[in-house]
Amino acid sequence: MDEDRLRRELADLKTQESRVRKSTGFEAEKNSTAQTPQSRAMRYTMLGAEFAAIFFAFIYGGHALDARLGSKPWLLLVGIFLGFGIALYRLIFVARKLGEENDRD
Repeated sequence: MDEDRLRRELADLKTQESRVRKSTGFEAEKNSTAQTPQSRAMRYTMLGAEFAAIFFAFIYGGHALDARLGSKPWLLLVGIFLGFGIALYRLIFVARKLGEENDRD
């Protein structure tokens, strides 16, 4: 393969790549730093879902351990308080991080 042919093929590949990027909108997403309100809302929605998942996982774990060990209701109560505390800590940590990202925008 001679050098001129290699350069032509490389140029063709670059033009094809730029066409594909433009058609998929990848280039616009990469250059755009501003987030849409829907994406921000989705982040906060997922944050709430994460809070609920952590909280209910600890409740379920406490209930399951109570049923297995026969220590009702103590491990359920521990699961409620521990789950709420960990979920709240995670909520504050991620919300603070998201707030910092929004301040930069």
